[in-house]
Amino acid sequence: MCGRAPLDRIEDNRRPLLTAVCLFVLFVAATAVKAPAQDSVKQAIVITAATAEIKAGTRVVARANRGQRYRVLKTSGNWYMVGFTVNCTRRRGWIYRDNVGVETSQTPASKKLGSLYGMREGLASATDWADLSGKFVYDGKAPAPKLLLIKQDAKVFGKLGLVDESLVVDKKSGGVANIVIYVRTRNVDIHPDYAKNVKECVRLDFKGARFVPRILPLWVGKQEMCVSHALNLQPIGDKGFSPLILPKGEFTHKFNREQIIPVPISCVLHPWMRGYVLPRSNPYVAVTSKDGSFKLSKLPAGKILEIQVWHEKSGYVVANGWTRGRFKIKLEPNEHKNLGTIKLQPTLFKY
Repeated sequence: MCGRAPLDRIEDNRRPLLTAVCLFVLFVAATAVKAPAQDSVKQAIVITAATAEIKAGTRVVARANRGQRYRVLKTSGNWYMVGFTVNCTRRRGWIYRDNVGVETSQTPASKKLGSLYGMREGLASATDWADLSGKFVYDGKAPAPKLLLIKQDAKVFGKLGLVDESLVVDKKSGGVANIVIYVRTRNVDIHPDYAKNVKECVRLDFKGARFVPRILPLWVGKQEMCVSHALNLQPIGDKGFSPLILPKGEFTHKFNREQIIPVPISCVLHPWMRGYVLPRSNPYVAVTSKDGSFKLSKLPAGKILEIQVWHEKSGYVVANGWTRGRFKIKLEPNEHKNLGTIKLQPTLFKY
């Protein structure tokens, strides 16, 4: 499609004198700016875990201009000459290196939604990543799980001894399972390994008359939810669905926007079945395991991140002086930050 593709500098082959003057002025202005530190120079756009060099023929994506794509014709220091089209005429222009990222096979132009939510993939240095971990424990005697009253299909499911799993506390470690920890910060940089290894279909299974997993994280624009059991889901501001699925059938649902907190899932046939799905615009979501531990890997370092903590029984998890279950943290490059053991009061889970 023909149209405008604004760049930092535009070269018109039909006006060489004007182009030369513009380039000279911009060159003088650029050289007058203080050169960045060596560490920031290493921030060259990456497509894998290693720093990549832009060469002629490389396809790049503009950080602005709604992800406009260009092909690099040649390079000159920190500037790239790229080809584009204006009013059905092939043109050339210059764009500064910090204003583009490398287009990879994980972010094709055809996936507009994926490009929208993945624009910040691979924009940080390969060394500017860190991990965050911790463990949530119940500060008291672990409550005994309560048996569920099964009325529908009681002959089949009544003998399974199903219990309420809205609060799961490990008797041995005191760990609290199914606490969700996720990055709340918008437009966060995303490590390229996530796009490389993403699974397009995340499955919500039906096992033992229960939804498994209890909490299902999902990366909007990259992943879809695959289910094989009837359920009801009504996300805020997004399309809800409640399909009736035939035996051995399957249904796929695509989310169009992220959610602030997990969205409840219920079964239209068996009311005791309950679960949650959390669509987010980035893959930084962790759910605590049986012992209450969690880990968020390959977070962007050097920037303040706001972390959200949530549990279905308490809602926002209030601990360590957090307000509305949120806290901010800045990680150092290659840091493996451990929050330690976070004790949760029993009153937090009573409502």
